[in-house]
Amino acid sequence: MSPTCSSQKHKNAALILAGGNGTRFGSETPKQFLKLRKRMILDYSLHTFLNHPQIHQVILVAPATWLKKLTFLYPKITIVEGGNTRKKSSMNGLNACDKDTQTVLIHDAARPFVSGEIINRVLDALNSYDAIAPTIASADTIYHVEDRSIIDIPHRNTLALAQTPQGFNYQMILKAHQTIEADASDDIRLAQMLGVKCSTVEGDGHNFKITRSLDMAMAETILDSR
Repeated sequence: MSPTCSSQKHKNAALILAGGNGTRFGSETPKQFLKLRKRMILDYSLHTFLNHPQIHQVILVAPATWLKKLTFLYPKITIVEGGNTRKKSSMNGLNACDKDTQTVLIHDAARPFVSGEIINRVLDALNSYDAIAPTIASADTIYHVEDRSIIDIPHRNTLALAQTPQGFNYQMILKAHQTIEADASDDIRLAQMLGVKCSTVEGDGHNFKITRSLDMAMAETILDSR
């Protein structure tokens, strides 16, 4: 039985955000809809969540121009229209969650190699915290730059690179979206602005975000290794 069947109680939901236009990638087609070995990039993470036994509802947030095609391709999941910002897309997805949702995971569609292990770690950590992000250590020194001038060089061991899925207590992150008007590059920032203690779990170097054309070659290499 599919984990999205209506006969099951929906407690853990997953939002896959596919509403971006992918301008940095340099393609007319948003990168999440490009083909990676004959499958759309978003299809990889979508099926990882669909096949995870602890995810009870999967919601795909997408541009209006793709809704008809995606509804045909994925008739058993909830598909909603995205907004003109990431924050608005997240909000649209949250509003589509079933009323008995307890926790929600929010994932970038352009990260095709999210694993069941990362999902497990996020879900487990949500037993102790209301906001969780997977992270990996930075291999490079990171500069704080303003107007091309180096303002500060933070210690690398205090910095981490953020990944998704970010996990949340559903009612908390819904409240954050409803009460905080400022835009945010990710939902953890909104939780922080609400005063919520946010924690991290170990991410995975393969769980990178396809942003530029070079990343497609990296993704091909990962698929070859599998």
